[in-house]
Amino acid sequence: MWLAWDESNANWGKDWTHQDQNHGTTLYADRNIRVAVRTSGGWKQAGEFSATVPERIRRYPELPHLAVDGAGRVWLLFQVRTSTQSTHDDVWATGGLWDLYLTTCDAAGWRPAAFVPHSNARPEVPFRIAGARNGVWMVWSTDGMVFRGRPGTHELPSMRHYDLFAAYAPSPPPAGTPVLTDLEFPVVRPQMIHPHEKADVARIRGYRTTVGGVTYRILRGDFHRHTAISYDGAGDGSLNDYYRYMLDAAAMDTSIIGDHNMGGDVEYNWWRTETSYDVFHIRDRFTPLFGYERSVKYPNGHRNVVFDHRGVPTLPVGTAENQGRVNSGPILFPYLRQNRGICMDHSMATGQGTDYRDNDPELEPLVEIYQGYHASYEYAGAPRAENPSRILALHGPYEPKGFWWNALAKGLKLGVEASSDHISTHVSYAMIYTPGTGRTEIVENMRQRHTYAATDNIVVDFEAGPDGGPLHLMGEEFTCTGRPLLHVKVQGTAPIASVELIRDNEFVYTQRPGGTAVDFIYTDQSPRPGENWYYIRVTQEDGNLAWSSPVWIRQR
Repeated sequence: MWLAWDESNANWGKDWTHQDQNHGTTLYADRNIRVAVRTSGGWKQAGEFSATVPERIRRYPELPHLAVDGAGRVWLLFQVRTSTQSTHDDVWATGGLWDLYLTTCDAAGWRPAAFVPHSNARPEVPFRIAGARNGVWMVWSTDGMVFRGRPGTHELPSMRHYDLFAAYAPSPPPAGTPVLTDLEFPVVRPQMIHPHEKADVARIRGYRTTVGGVTYRILRGDFHRHTAISYDGAGDGSLNDYYRYMLDAAAMDTSIIGDHNMGGDVEYNWWRTETSYDVFHIRDRFTPLFGYERSVKYPNGHRNVVFDHRGVPTLPVGTAENQGRVNSGPILFPYLRQNRGICMDHSMATGQGTDYRDNDPELEPLVEIYQGYHASYEYAGAPRAENPSRILALHGPYEPKGFWWNALAKGLKLGVEASSDHISTHVSYAMIYTPGTGRTEIVENMRQRHTYAATDNIVVDFEAGPDGGPLHLMGEEFTCTGRPLLHVKVQGTAPIASVELIRDNEFVYTQRPGGTAVDFIYTDQSPRPGENWYYIRVTQEDGNLAWSSPVWIRQR
């Protein structure tokens, strides 16, 4: 029996940020095909397979398909990424092309793989191989993508024209039986990044709080991840990679796929993405929502849109909107209102961000305060945030008007979540307090800003109320007579260095517990007249962070 598979490196899908690239392996950092043969003498191999792949493209061979012809010759058809428009050192890439290669095995080992013409397509495109009497038949589909460059590539379609091809490859002259040797595996002893992760996930999934007679649980999500459906997603992997990461490596509870207009407003890309949300929906375990990234340059800003139901087509981005000559609000907000949707700003203090010229609190309740691929957008110089002397320049120029504190100072009511963007894995969590796991429940609690952001599986419970009065969950606004009480509970994944309480852009209280849990009540003895907003920021000794959504309290 012959068996073939592809591999990546250790700690696949674990911690990777742009600032720290040495802990985890990103979803599409590399691929390597392995072939094993089961014989009466145990597991064997027929030489080293990687040598069959042309050296220039040896980094991404994947998806091996085996077949045996009528003479007993073994064949292998596989896919490989052959080119990109651009590739960064961190493996983020745009404009990827994938092609098929064919090889066979004899006494000399695996023969040099042959390029299959007219086979360029997306990763994991359907293709098959079947043995014939004196060769093999192959059939595959293509999407017609070509290698090209063009500025402003976020909305470029990731396909051109679909087609089907079939081809026959005759067997070469007999060259002997493959020589089999003992199967060897390299010894890998990866660093265990999260030795207690299973317990951390169980704790956060089991956490409950009751506010206003409603019992809430916490769902962990990611609302900004790309796949190769995005024109700039050639370094992000496929749909299957996305869901394997979400379900297995990160054990998320909810998400959307954040591809740019679901692959450039192409109807088939939209249908395929929408279908995947239902295919991978596991009741009470994983509830993907419907959505995508709508990418408009500063000052309008990139936004991720979210819906609780299937069937909402993408909203294309016009030239005037993308150039800032018209605002996004009058275009986007009616579309969201009609379809019960919400949106979230991200990459705010960059050329993909916003100066908050538009906001509707019922339609745009949240911002992505932290993004694993870039930075924090809390305020200039905040932990993991940029400042004038430290600019990452991953998403265009530095635009400080986009920091979250500036929006709060303008009186906007924006809660927070954290999500990944390209490549980054396992360090950006959108935490949602919700009574259940239904799609409408999740979206409506995001709309009410019952959310917080974290870089690890940290429990943050932040509630507030008047002295002796009812409590309100984070994200809510209420009127208070007398002194407001802020209730804080945190369960960390490491010792907690500090819990800081912020009121109206000022730090008013800090506790340094040192242990992995903290529970306290802070009474604001001198609240300012009018409306005050409060939130907490958690910093662990290992550097992980969490931010609550604010509460807004009108003092009477």
